[in-house]
Amino acid sequence: MRGLVAGVTGATGVIGRAKVLAFITGLLNRYAIGATRVVDANGAPALFTSLDDRSQITMLDVRDGRIHGIYAVLNPDKLGHVPA
Repeated sequence: MRGLVAGVTGATGVIGRAKVLAFITGLLNRYAIGATRVVDANGAPALFTSLDDRSQITMLDVRDGRIHGIYAVLNPDKLGHVPA
């Protein structure tokens, strides 16, 4: 799991099942998550989620039945084409 801030990818990501689970659990405890729906993002299914006063798209890279990556986009400039 890697973050992208101001167009720059983080040098290190969250690697390993336990660390990713702990990271996601921390986010769920910290932020109020609103309505979530499945949308099309770059030709693949993704989750569109309302978070407090922002929106986010989360995509999963699934290969051979296993999650290889989780990508989240929160930049409103990149979400303008997705209906609210």
